[in-house]
Order: sequence, then structure tokens, then C-alpha cells
Amino acid sequence: MGFLKNLVVIILFCLTNVAYSSQSRDHNVQGDTDKVSSHTSLKKPYSILLIEEGENSLGIYHSETRVEIGRVKLNFYPHEIEVSEDMKRAYVSNFGIRDYDAKIGYPGNSISIIDLENFCEIDRLYTTYQGKNYWGPHGLKLHPDVKRLYVNVECVNGRYPTSNAPQESMMLIFDLDSGKPIIGWRPPSSNPDSQTKGYPLLAGTHNFIFSPHQTERLKPTYRDLWYYAGQNGVTRINSDTGAVIRHYPTNIEQPHGEGKTFNGAVRGLAFNSQGTRLLVSAKNEISIIDVTVGSSSYGDIIQQIRDLGVGQLFYSRFVPGTNLILAPAARESQVLVIDTQPSLRDEERVIRRIVTGVDPLQVMISPFEDERRAFITNANSSWVSEIDLKTMQLNSRNIRTKGGANGIAFSNIHPCSLPLSLKLGVCLPFTGQYAAEGRECFLGVQFWQEVINKAGGIVVNGERYEIEICYEDTRSTENDEELRGRVTEFLKKYPSRGKNEGILAMFGTYPPSANLIVAQILKLRQLPLITSTGREPYLFSEGLTNIFGISPLRKSPDLIGTFQAIYKDTNPKPRTAMILSCDLVESIEEAKALAFYLTSNGIKVLSPLSVDGSDVSPIIPYKHCRAYQQSDELRELNALLAKIAIAARENCQYYPDLLFISGHRKESATIINTCAQQDFTYGALALNAGITSHFFLNQVTAPVENLLGTVCWSENCSEFAKDRLVASSDFQRVFYDRYSED
Repeated sequence: MGFLKNLVVIILFCLTNVAYSSQSRDHNVQGDTDKVSSHTSLKKPYSILLIEEGENSLGIYHSETRVEIGRVKLNFYPHEIEVSEDMKRAYVSNFGIRDYDAKIGYPGNSISIIDLENFCEIDRLYTTYQGKNYWGPHGLKLHPDVKRLYVNVECVNGRYPTSNAPQESMMLIFDLDSGKPIIGWRPPSSNPDSQTKGYPLLAGTHNFIFSPHQTERLKPTYRDLWYYAGQNGVTRINSDTGAVIRHYPTNIEQPHGEGKTFNGAVRGLAFNSQGTRLLVSAKNEISIIDVTVGSSSYGDIIQQIRDLGVGQLFYSRFVPGTNLILAPAARESQVLVIDTQPSLRDEERVIRRIVTGVDPLQVMISPFEDERRAFITNANSSWVSEIDLKTMQLNSRNIRTKGGANGIAFSNIHPCSLPLSLKLGVCLPFTGQYAAEGRECFLGVQFWQEVINKAGGIVVNGERYEIEICYEDTRSTENDEELRGRVTEFLKKYPSRGKNEGILAMFGTYPPSANLIVAQILKLRQLPLITSTGREPYLFSEGLTNIFGISPLRKSPDLIGTFQAIYKDTNPKPRTAMILSCDLVESIEEAKALAFYLTSNGIKVLSPLSVDGSDVSPIIPYKHCRAYQQSDELRELNALLAKIAIAARENCQYYPDLLFISGHRKESATIINTCAQQDFTYGALALNAGITSHFFLNQVTAPVENLLGTVCWSENCSEFAKDRLVASSDFQRVFYDRYSED
């Protein structure tokens, strides 16, 4: 639904003209012996940011009261979150899939950028770009230079893979200044041939982390990056080039072998606070890799703790200042407290099992030493659990959420004022002959308003606005003076007296031919007209500069795609076709393209020569019907169809295998009904008007078979449309769930 984002862009343009520490145990380098240090940027109280995938939103909670203080609606099944260094921005991956192992959902293609000062989604980064068909962004991290965002995508061969096997993954690198995947970027003093905007990863890659700085050996433009890929283990790479430094495989068949590999799938990585140990979560196993620069065991697995009595472990964490690890075991609905001291026997290591909620996934430890608490997200429970790190007991003060939480992060609390109101106007035919189209336009505008406002509205010059839309009934008038009067009176109801009063802009009306009158009135008041009918032939005839027309892109005419589908699945193949076309420019152009395509593929297009004796074109044109009752155009259309029927009765070769109509919905319904009355038959009928609308079905009164046509969206849009709804299936699913009765 690219139109949605285009509306926002145009509007913005217009607006801006310890209990265990006392035990007598030897704390050693296997654990995390650093004390908790206060985050230099985070202040108490702070915000707890939760990605509630069950609610498809970001929930923002107060760290002391646990009360929700803000919410931003996101796409389907968002997963991970990363917060900027100044804590004013958050980046959220719109994964679109319920879980890594269960491919349930609709893979997404975007990263939401959230303004944490205004609780508002302000932009998106897209993983489908320049013909690249990358879907399912999951892990995301800011590079230490804070200028680049790294994102791993899990579907690189299209949105819906033909196989359930893990796909090859990709790491995409976004330039946060431009918001685009980096093209031609390379680290200083590197090989000029190493330009990259991303690189391939092992199949099944799900998440990653950067190595912390330790010595000057790690320059600001270079850091190791570690990623895990389920059954493909853990890989350490050069984050700039993707070059593999070391790969750590899994050992599925011999989980207790001597190979120092991981048992089953890896599902989590975490460093200790010193950045000297890497914690690896696998199946019923915790491993620790020594990443101390200069150590004799650098890069080696120095400890593995197995036989924990659980299945898959997820994002485990070191507990700062102790030898302890918190390890979520999702299927067992518990978090294990594991002691890493080498002197302990394996059966002594799990010192506590804390039942939290259904499917605990992530552990986030408060950065403040005096708090000593950890937050546990539960993917299928409506709360986030809190563990007291002094007693290792579950705190009763859970955070009540609206959906199961996955990703979690902290940020400062920003004072957020109430949103201002941004008024937009639209005059639509709620009554009269165009009432059906008016209602469809009304639903679309209201749907857009809801999507934008639930995502926080829009931010202009640091101020947040919610969309308010004012409506007026045109009563389907096509009289220019009458329409001019109604629009003028409508604008008088909303005079501009102050910052938040008056209408800022107006949306287009219906029928599209009436938009020019509306634009003329708005020009006098220096207001813009925003319309989705940018290809209306007369819209720009007077050179008005206040018209913003959106013209949807199409890879090919709809009717050609329909013919291709018919030809592929039909036997015997069609040999003849007839094309009727409305005389508006867009319809004629599509009809011409179709005629050329048909003749190029051996289909005979029946000529109007048999009707009027003139060899002018293979297309049979008719006048666009501005009105549908007792109009001259309608009478002429019926007369034309009668001529065609007579010619067919005199010579049966003029009954086509395929009849194509390039025009509008009501015209198409009229042609269908009249052809039935005239006994004019055809093998199949194909339209470029939407045939799924119940309005169209109600207008077709004659029995009709083999009817084919388009829906309001083309699946081609899924590869390039950039908006909160990015594919036809997404729009259809969400829109029709909202307005199912229509």
C-alpha cells in the first residue's frame, strides 16, 4: 500500500514549507566477575521497551511503576529491538514470522525507526530494494561507529520459499544517514575491490552480536561479528567484509564427543561485561568461548555445561559480579540458574529452576548495581517476569503486557506531550449514483488514518500530530458549479485561525474527473490536493502546482497478466480475442499494449472493421460513461454492443474465444448485462476492473461464466511497495479483517 506512505511524505512536505555473593565459592574467570556499572546514558527511572509480537506493537513501560506509558503499532510479528546511543531512536525488525523454527506468518521486509521522544514510528528501512527480494529481517545491531545498522535477513530467495529447509541468509548494512543499503562502502585503507552493501551468511542465520573493544588492535572501523545459524553453529567474521575468521560447528550425532562443538541448534550469544567470554546457548548445553585478546586459549571453547535436564536454551546471560548464568529454557517454561565454577560436579551446577511464563526467551539485566534485577520476556504469556538477583527468586512485580514479549531494551524516559491535531479534508459521494465508490474511498481513508495514528501519528519539527479527517457529501454531483459551491461551503466550516485549526490539505474525490474543480478551489486558498488518481488525463491540464497525484507503478498491464494466466492453464488454447476499451487515455493505452501482445503471440484480434466498415484499430472504443442512468454515453455503448451482436449473428467468427474490457467497473457491468441481453457469447471474459467487490457483483444482473479480473492490488507490488503494508496479501488481510462485512 505505497499510497499510505506517499500520503505521509506529502503531508510532511506541506507542514514544513546478590545472595550468592556471600557463599564461600571461588569466583573465577569462567563467570562475569565485573560489578554492574551504571550506564553512562541511562538514568533512573527509565523506560523498558518491549516488542510484543502477539500485539504487533512496541510497548513502553515505566521501570518503577511497571505501568505502560506509550505504545507504537508495528507490522506483523515484530521481533528484535536496538536503541541508539543517545536513546532517542529505536530500530525494530518486522520479522513477520512467529518463530525461527515454526514458519508461521508473513515474512516482512522492513525495519521500523521509532522516535522515543514522541512514541512515534517516523520512518522505515527496507530489505527489498533495487530488485533484491530479501525478506524476514530478524537480528539487528548498530555498528560501534553508530553510523551503520546491520540486519540479517532470513529469506533471500523470495518471500515464500518452496522448501522448508533453511535458506541462505544475508547480512545487510544500512547507512543511517541515507536510510539505504550501503552501496560502494568500504573500510578505510582496505582493498578497493571489497566494496559491499552486505554479504551472505550460512543458512539458518538468526541473530548476531559485535565483539566489544579490548585493545587498540581493534580499530574503530573494524570489529569481529559473531553470528549463530541454528544447526550450522557459530561463525566469527570480519564485520566489514564478511570474511570468515573461524567457524564453530554443531555436533548433532555425537553430542558428547571430544570435538568441543555444540549440541544441536545454537539459539543465543552473549558476552560478559568485560568482553572476554562469549556465552553460547544450545540444546541442553551452555558453552563458553575465551575471547580474551592475547590469551593462549583465545577463540577456544573453554567450558561446556551439559545434561541440564531441559531442551533448547535461548538467549542466556552472565549475571554480572558472579559466576552465575541465567538460561531460558522455553519449552520447559523456566529459567535455569547455572553456576560455572569448574570445581562443581555437573549435577550441582543448576542451583535453581525458576518458572516464569510460557516460552521465556530473552534475559535483560538492569544496568544499575543497586537494582540487581533481571527481566525475562515470555513469548506466550502476557507478562514480563522479574528475577531478584540477590535472592534468585521470582519477584511478584511482573510487567503486565498486552501481548507476549520477545525483544527487550532500555531507554531514558522522555517527556511526551499530548499530540496536536492535523486536519485533512475530503469530499466524497456518500449518496447518489457514486455512493458505492464513495464508501470504498471512505473506508480506505479511514483505514489509513487508523494505521498512522496507531503508529504514533507523524512528527514535524519535533511535534507529534494525530490525523483528524473531516468529511463532506458531494451527493455524486457532476455539475461543476454545484460541486464548486459544496467544496467552498465545506472549507468555510474549518477556517484557519491558529496552529491546530483549519484544514491543511484535502484528499481527492470521486469520480476522478471532479478533482480538477476541487484543485482550483484549493489553489485560491493555497492548499494542496492529494489524489491517488495521478494518471487522470485532465488533472494537470491547467498547470496547477498544488496537485500531488500519486500514480501507481505497474510492471505490465493487468489484462496481459490475465491473458498469460488463461493461456497457461487452458486447453485447447484460445485463438481469437476482442477488446473493448473506454476512451480515457489510461484504458486505451492498456488496450493497445494488450492488442500488440496478443497479435505477437498468434492470437487474432477481431477488428471493428466488421462493425463499421473502417479498418482503424483492433480496439473497439466506447465513450467513458460519466453517468450511469439515462446518459448519452450509456445509450451509445448499448448501441455499439448491439452492432457487435448483429455482426456476430451474421458471421459466427466474431464470437471471440476471449473478450477483454479495458475500462471501469460500472461500464464493465453494463457490458456484461447488455451482452447477455443481445445473446452475444464468448469463451471467457477478462476485465481490468476489480471483480471481487460486492458492489460489482450486485451490478451484474446477468448470469456470467468464466469471468476473470484483477483485485485492487497486484502481487507485483510486493517487491517494491514501501509502506507499513508492503504487499497485496498484507493489505488484503489487514483491510478485510477490519472491514469484513464489505
